[in-house]
Amino acid sequence: MKYLFNMFVAMVFVLSSCINVPESTQENTPSITSLSEVPQVAPTNSIEIVGGDEESTLEFLKQWLMPINPDGLSQNLKIYIASMPKDLPYDLPVSDDLRIIGSVTGSWVDYIFIFDTKLSSEPIHDFYAQTLSDMGWHEAPTNQGQGGFVTQFDYYHGYCHEDNDAFLSVETTPLTTEKTSIRLSLDISPAPYNCDPVAASPGFSYSELIPQLVTPRGSFIQSGGASSSDQSAEVTASLQSDLSTAELVELYNQQLLASGWIMQDSGDTDDAAWSHWAFTDEQENKWLGQLIVLKTSGKSDRLFALIRIEKDN
Repeated sequence: MKYLFNMFVAMVFVLSSCINVPESTQENTPSITSLSEVPQVAPTNSIEIVGGDEESTLEFLKQWLMPINPDGLSQNLKIYIASMPKDLPYDLPVSDDLRIIGSVTGSWVDYIFIFDTKLSSEPIHDFYAQTLSDMGWHEAPTNQGQGGFVTQFDYYHGYCHEDNDAFLSVETTPLTTEKTSIRLSLDISPAPYNCDPVAASPGFSYSELIPQLVTPRGSFIQSGGASSSDQSAEVTASLQSDLSTAELVELYNQQLLASGWIMQDSGDTDDAAWSHWAFTDEQENKWLGQLIVLKTSGKSDRLFALIRIEKDN
């Protein structure tokens, strides 16, 4: 359903070019503008439509873009080209260096706003992390209950309003080296798993005792697995990274130290690196831990990582 909706949103906004804004540079830091104060400018046509008239073109778009609903009921979908609805329930911040592509109401979330900007993804997300915090929003729970290797989300972050009565996602997509798309999705009746850490958690296992090890930028988790018994737990990941096994283990070691684990020893060779650990859980059970990163093929950027814990009986 979400995939079909993304297809029709992309199709709609191909039909609009957007307003001109003053020149800026990628390095600029965004400044705050109220969402309600963003200029609304009529679009100009950017594609050629062969045949038909305005009425038949609109009818074509309505039927082509209408999302499929399994129960057969229609949705009150409204699309704003290069503009936004009025009387929004929350006054959201936006950078003043952007172009309005459009917005949608009545979809799988209550509001979607699409912009683009000459800023890159990182300063955009830094901007929202700071300004939303100042406006009573907090970061949404992510990967609850998942210990071990996790991806660093460069392009997506979720936020919950102070009473968890609304959920906002901020998603950026680099379009070119000089343009980034920004999509804000606002849900004023969010599902429990968006903002409730308990609902977001898949349930307890000993793998929860393993801290999250955030994969550094430029390194990617291609696949992974986890297992747990009444005495042990382990998490694995297949990685693609330009870092060496020793460099990657060192970055993970720093995160384990920050979580309160105590390093016993560490070492490395040309194709492998490792470290050994001890820690005590909240029930005063003692645990031993192992972290290993191996090179898995002739390609220097293909790695395998494992972190394992077992009770120290």
